[in-house]
Amino acid sequence: MTMLNRLPLVTAIAATLLFLTSCATLLPPTDLSKVKFSLDRVSAVRVAGIDLMNIESLDELNLFQMGRASMGLSRQSLPLDLTLHLKSENLLANRVAARLLRTDWTLVLDGRDTISGTMENNIRIAAG
Repeated sequence: MTMLNRLPLVTAIAATLLFLTSCATLLPPTDLSKVKFSLDRVSAVRVAGIDLMNIESLDELNLFQMGRASMGLSRQSLPLDLTLHLKSENLLANRVAARLLRTDWTLVLDGRDTISGTMENNIRIAAG
């Protein structure tokens, strides 16, 4: 097949690709303001490397853990690691799946900003 014979085929493929990509851009963006987010639970809580999930009182800390906590206090450095699980509800009125690609967040407790970060996971929230 010569280049001139391929021209109609290449033109048809290019036109189809342009049409398909332009249709995707014409779709309305999903309204994330209709999605309700709330704090579901907290897990994997660690302070200065000490797992606190199964500790109910200070009496349950062993000598090694108490030493780590004391050293962190003396250095004024007690790193906190935890996982916050969010619950999302895409209301029935929203008939389109929502997609959350990236968001900056701040945890507000008792009206005060406590910690913040960026979530960069691609999350799909089903319609309704």
